[in-house]
Amino acid sequence: MRVIVIGGGPAGMAAAVSAKEQGVKEVVLLERRSYLGGVLPQCIHTGFGTQLYGEDHTGGEYAWMWKEKTEAAGVSVFLGTTVLSIEKQGARDGQNHGEPRPAAADARKRQENMAPQRPHGEANSGEPQQRQGSGAAYSESSQSREGWQAQQDKTAWQVRCVSAAEGARVLEADAVILATGCRERTLPQMLIPGSRPAGVFTAGAAQLMMNMKNYLPGKSAVILGSGDIGLIMARRMTLEGIRVKMILGQESTGLARNIVQCVEDFEIPMRYGWTVVSTHGHARLKGVSIAPMEGGKREYVPCDTLLVATGLIPELEVCRGYEPGEDGLFVCGNANVVHDLVDHVTEEALEVGKMAAAYLAASGGGGQMSRSSCESRSTLPKQAVGKQGNMLCTVCPKGCVMQVETMPFSVSGNECERGESFARQELTNPKRVLTAVVKTDSSQVPLLSVRTDRAIDKSKLFSTMKAVKKIAVSGPIRPGQIVARDIAGTGANLVATWSVDHGLERK
Repeated sequence: MRVIVIGGGPAGMAAAVSAKEQGVKEVVLLERRSYLGGVLPQCIHTGFGTQLYGEDHTGGEYAWMWKEKTEAAGVSVFLGTTVLSIEKQGARDGQNHGEPRPAAADARKRQENMAPQRPHGEANSGEPQQRQGSGAAYSESSQSREGWQAQQDKTAWQVRCVSAAEGARVLEADAVILATGCRERTLPQMLIPGSRPAGVFTAGAAQLMMNMKNYLPGKSAVILGSGDIGLIMARRMTLEGIRVKMILGQESTGLARNIVQCVEDFEIPMRYGWTVVSTHGHARLKGVSIAPMEGGKREYVPCDTLLVATGLIPELEVCRGYEPGEDGLFVCGNANVVHDLVDHVTEEALEVGKMAAAYLAASGGGGQMSRSSCESRSTLPKQAVGKQGNMLCTVCPKGCVMQVETMPFSVSGNECERGESFARQELTNPKRVLTAVVKTDSSQVPLLSVRTDRAIDKSKLFSTMKAVKKIAVSGPIRPGQIVARDIAGTGANLVATWSVDHGLERK
């Protein structure tokens, strides 16, 4: 029995490891990037793993941890491999392994013609859709004719993929797990009028530019979207010297720690209930017009950069014509439902990996999974909302809303004793962990993400950033390795959170 996992982000790695630990003989993971981790390596901020593991990792550190788990579990990983389609198979006619049957291709075409069509990139509604799925397995081309013949009646899926190293291939599977994540909603999909000059980016694209490619998107910016990625990029751009003029959003949807550490710490203006109604500029963005969502007077804001952080669309086009939840097709992670925390993604994926293994053990590749069996089952606590107080605790993503009094000192609303310690620290000398990037001598990894190994005085963030920008490193470097000691006299060491020339990229 074999399972194919499509997508090498946190969901894909967790599902693959889970299926392997449940006794699935062969688990294959296909990832289109040249490295594992999905978007996590470009997420240089902390906040990953705090609830599931009790440790505060950056995105790169969390990805590296699961990369090592994936390798240790014996999962077969194919990097630089793009999946084009998946196809459910019926009874075989004895053809050569790896060659698609014309009848199957015709069936797939009929299913595509019957599938409801919508414009490219447009979701069924304005929000991400919750989906679920089932599984697949990979048959090696070197498999004997006898072994292949014995497997014919059990194989449920064909996975069509392509890579520069191997060319086009068709991989056979008993179950498939889709962990394909999401893509960002773009400005044209929001139907905002105006010109389309340079300087308009999705927040994720700007994050990739700044944290991995060594490019700054502009000098002054407006951010549309008050979710976590918009808030995180506001802080990141501010620390790099870009002036963030304001954040616009329908409501406060970010985690408490991001509202405090990314917005309030830097006094970035936020306007709830406002949106961008037009863009201006020819070759380069000159400014945007903004207005209240319920109608009102427009305002013009000069800027050369607009970041769009207005939602995610699940990447499920690969399973067009098939409903996740049928005959061994599973979905997990953000492709199933968009999660606030990677902890929730991992927890769900671990459960889906177990379900795929149980499905194969029970049915031998046949049968059907109920749709409800793949619903998100996160048991981790969500952010507290709807409470009144004057301080948000950012020790963990739960975000307790506390009422803090100074004369005499008292704290209420915190769910653990760490809340009182946090409140005392915030009142006397607030501290923050600094995350940033340094230059490298590698053409493949021009920037290395780093962090301080302890929190430093909030008042020293910008002076420490100046010292960080002067650092250049040479590989090989692994996560956790010290890059600079006592950075800027803070007493904190600067440590790597990603890797340079150390097996991250499959050549």
